[in-house]
Amino acid sequence: MPAAPPAAVAVVNPKRRDCPSGLEHLAGVGVAFCLVIALRKHLRDNRFWEGRTEPNLRSLCDLVALGTIADMVPLLADNRILAKAGLALISSTRRPGLVALIEACGISNRPAEAEDVAFRLGPRLNAAGRLDHAGLSVELLTTDRMDTARELAQTLNTLNASRQELEKGILADIDAIVRRRPEMLERRTLVLAQPGWHEGVIGVVASRMVERYYRPVVLIALKGDEGRGSARGIPGIDLYACLAACAAHLEDLGGHVQAAGLRVKTDRLPAFQLAFEEAVRSVSGPDVFIPTIVIDAVLNFEEISENLVDQLESLMPYGSGNPEPLFMAQDVTVASSAWVGNNHRRMTLHQPGRGAGVPLRAIQFNADPGSATQTRFARMAFKLRWNRWNGKRTVQLVVENVASA
Repeated sequence: MPAAPPAAVAVVNPKRRDCPSGLEHLAGVGVAFCLVIALRKHLRDNRFWEGRTEPNLRSLCDLVALGTIADMVPLLADNRILAKAGLALISSTRRPGLVALIEACGISNRPAEAEDVAFRLGPRLNAAGRLDHAGLSVELLTTDRMDTARELAQTLNTLNASRQELEKGILADIDAIVRRRPEMLERRTLVLAQPGWHEGVIGVVASRMVERYYRPVVLIALKGDEGRGSARGIPGIDLYACLAACAAHLEDLGGHVQAAGLRVKTDRLPAFQLAFEEAVRSVSGPDVFIPTIVIDAVLNFEEISENLVDQLESLMPYGSGNPEPLFMAQDVTVASSAWVGNNHRRMTLHQPGRGAGVPLRAIQFNADPGSATQTRFARMAFKLRWNRWNGKRTVQLVVENVASA
């Protein structure tokens, strides 16, 4: 925040220290929606709507939910209300752009969930700004022609596929670098820079690298004598504070505790790498770099019921600030399994001695191909969901992590 507000009739920002609204968690789309609500009330108070049709703003909640969930803000209080109301509208939307986008994602046969917005609809809309122009997404969401909407949705689908290919290329580059220089993993940070990397996708790749190597990561796309970077952190370390300690080596910096963007001169990269490593080491012990999984409850198979899944579903939408419950089961046996695609493992599971007669279906996304021989898990972390398909629903475990017996 600047020391003084800009010259304007009004500066609408619930994060201002002098704002008593309590709406500081709103995404930008939520702030815009509240402004529209206030404007409608102002016009009503001034009798503007007499003889006119007053707009039903609830019809905009699909767009509000889309922006709120895609912006990864905490799904609490007003954000939760807006997201839940908007998801219901998304599932029954007549907005051509959303209908076409849902078709393109292949999820038109079931109700939309927050996960669909975060990992299917949102990335396609964001792909326009990353690789082309954000105006494509605006045009999609505002068109009233179905043929135009379908054409634009396919364009976004193509851009999203291109984004995924760019990410795969960068991931392959990083894997090759780490194989050549394994000593890099002795550090508590990972800072990598390459010409040719697309600055629009390195943030997503940085997040993947954090998952893989569990340490603060900075990826920098070099162009000429300068690079633009995206940084991602881990719990227990204030990423922004560590980067701010390196400000003497940076041209620009912005961000927060777990994510940041920066600009750096190419000839300052070695000094920045050393300074960032030292900054992280000065505020962290070795225990911070041990990944942990926080379990909400131990849940045996005999305790799993359709009623429980219904109750869990009532807690939706899940997301930042309202994470999906994570359970643990012990001594689980794989009765059968098959691979879906290249890296998804579909399984039928038993828990001997605890609901042994009740086989449960499970799916493990992005599973290690080497796990095909695992037929027993000493411990298994999982989420519990309905699997909806062709008008039917079945209880499904989504396996997040396993410890072999």
